[in-house]
Amino acid sequence: MRRSSRSDGSPAGDAISHREHIRNITGLVLDLITENDEETPVVFCQLDTLTKKDQEVIWMESARWVKYEEDVEENGKRWSKPHVASVTLHYVLELKTQMSTGAIILEADVRSLTQLADLICEELSKMKTITNNMKQKIRSTLLARHDHHQKRKYRDKKTNSNIITQCKMPKTTSHAEFLGIRLRHKEDGNDVSNSDFQDSSPLVKPNTPFAKKIPEGAEVANVWVGELEDLKKPVTAFIRLTKSRFIGDLSEVALPTRFIFLHLTPPSVPSYIFEIGRAISNMMVDEIFSEVAYKAKSREDIMHGFDEYLDQLTVLPPGQWDPDVRLEPPTTVPSQERRKLVSQKSDFTSEENDDEDGDTLVRTGRLFGGLIKDVKRKIPFYISDFKDGLHIQCIGAILFMYLATLTPNITFGALLGVETEQHMGTMECLLAVAFVNLAFALFGGQPLIIMGSTGPVLVLEIIIYDMCREYQWDFLSFRCMIGLWSALFLLIIVAFDLSAFVRHITRFTEESFACLIAIIFIVESFRKIFSIAGTHLYNTHPDIPLDYTCNCVPNNQTGNITTIRTMPTSIVNLNSTMNTTIINWNSIKKEKCVDLGGILEGPGCETPIYHDNVFFLSIILGIGTFTIAWELVKMKKSPFFPTIVRQTLGDFAVFIAICLMVLVDALLGVPTPKLQVPDKIQPSDPTRPWFTSPYSSANPWWTMIAASLPAVVA
Repeated sequence: MRRSSRSDGSPAGDAISHREHIRNITGLVLDLITENDEETPVVFCQLDTLTKKDQEVIWMESARWVKYEEDVEENGKRWSKPHVASVTLHYVLELKTQMSTGAIILEADVRSLTQLADLICEELSKMKTITNNMKQKIRSTLLARHDHHQKRKYRDKKTNSNIITQCKMPKTTSHAEFLGIRLRHKEDGNDVSNSDFQDSSPLVKPNTPFAKKIPEGAEVANVWVGELEDLKKPVTAFIRLTKSRFIGDLSEVALPTRFIFLHLTPPSVPSYIFEIGRAISNMMVDEIFSEVAYKAKSREDIMHGFDEYLDQLTVLPPGQWDPDVRLEPPTTVPSQERRKLVSQKSDFTSEENDDEDGDTLVRTGRLFGGLIKDVKRKIPFYISDFKDGLHIQCIGAILFMYLATLTPNITFGALLGVETEQHMGTMECLLAVAFVNLAFALFGGQPLIIMGSTGPVLVLEIIIYDMCREYQWDFLSFRCMIGLWSALFLLIIVAFDLSAFVRHITRFTEESFACLIAIIFIVESFRKIFSIAGTHLYNTHPDIPLDYTCNCVPNNQTGNITTIRTMPTSIVNLNSTMNTTIINWNSIKKEKCVDLGGILEGPGCETPIYHDNVFFLSIILGIGTFTIAWELVKMKKSPFFPTIVRQTLGDFAVFIAICLMVLVDALLGVPTPKLQVPDKIQPSDPTRPWFTSPYSSANPWWTMIAASLPAVVA
């Protein structure tokens, strides 16, 4: 009976979600193992259990796998017949739990058993899995001697030779051949000291008859399981070497090691450690999972392979078969290619079902038929679309999308305000974005769609404004009419299901606009930073002293007395007997001198004011924001901190980076450019009414709203 997707009595909706999850996992595994055509070697797996023999702790060989399982029987005197392994589902799930929390090292460059032991202990110590006292004890355990069945068979014939087997042995190996192969292996730079090997000599040959059953080019996966006193909780480590090599006398056959799996646990049920070892050994010789193990790039890839393996398990009901009865291997080995086609077949079936259940891009032939069908399809999921977002992991996405929506609209709104002489500026864009996104999330059935101003919209608005200025048309009224006509066209498209023609359009246009928008954002960010150098100059010759001597004097043509009724009283002396203003030229600032009819005199009138810190600090803030966000995202895969901490830091990476750099800017007190956003919606000229165009006396209130909203919706 195939393992059911609904194991907890969950409703049908959860079962569907689980099936979708498994299909996605299978697709990820398929993409991983097919991303390159490199063939992976066959894996020979050897299971060693930690045993205390004659007051000595050793790793004793207990089972081995080429394709099927063989166990040591009769107190180590003989091997069982190969048989299909049957493992209790409980131990497979327990193994998954241990793997998800254990140490996984996928690029281990070790050349000796000592280096391997140090690497495993350091990784477990980093994860706070073991204490410093247990670290040394586990290291000693890892360096214990490995006792193979082949050694026990030939123990009485062993001599005092200390020649070490470190390379792949031929099927028949003489003493001279062994020395030659070892010498060549040493020349390759893979030789290690004799202390990393024990009880191996050319007279105690590897199991050559059994090696003939192993395919050429196979590599070894060593599985070590055992019970260790004083250990508080189980520890697990999965290591993949950068390349296969001989790192000690770890296997009964002369094959290089590529994988090491370690599982140590406090004293528990005697069969527990052996069953855990059998579970991982069966997975390592599985064709699909072994490919995943070879090509995995992260812990997530390993766990995806685990989920795919679990999905392929077949559960036999208890009481209807005897677990002690060994299943004979089939006469013909079943091909695993069908597992590689599961994802493709599922995707094809899903597409067929979608077509049968109702394709959204098919005309109904009724007036507003497509709209009615969309409403019926979205109503069952309307509440869940909002309710599913109430999760801690969604907070990071919400903050990120808030900033991602706010920032471009402020940027493009500021540019739009400059190009349209503040007819449509930042506040108008923010108001339109807030209204449109809220309305679309509530009534459009797509709360995750984010809309806002973009580069093409900005170009459109500039063209429309230039055209209105050339022909002296009212810009806001004309923009309002464009929005109303756009709404009419959209209504006609919805009424007659004309959106069905989208199926004949390729994704080229969408990707082109996406690329254009991405380039615009990137270019605008760099342009904004470098434009600071034009407004906040930096001194390239700091060794030259600066002279800022500059005085405002009256123009000879205007005289000393100028009638100005709008000047502030702080810079003028009013004569009550004359309706004139007498200007004190010494108190006039340089910026207002020319406006009052004066002229500037002095050597420092043309000397620019430098702001060296502003431009360079802006660059540092920009680089710092990107670097912090990038490093926090990468921290998801780092060995530092618990998983929940790394996941949270990665989710809030952009928000944390922006907040930190804003805090740094505020603490330093450097007057870096800030976005000038008015606290209320009004044109830049306070003497002109709010909804007033330069070409008309007044505009109704709805003109501004109607003119602003289509700019965002477009």
